[in-house]
Amino acid sequence: MRILETPIKKLDLINSSSNFIDENAIKAVVDVAREIIAVDSGMHYECEQLL
Repeated sequence: MRILETPIKKLDLINSSSNFIDENAIKAVVDVAREIIAVDSGMHYECEQLL
């Protein structure tokens, strides 16, 4: 899991993710107030806890 604070290209995200479902889906949670996103977990709640 990791937190993204800057834009990332789709291909870079695919290549660096260990929990990528397929080329159209990855689990992520967004903190709108802080303008960050947590990605690459097996379950959404794991991203939520990271934020």
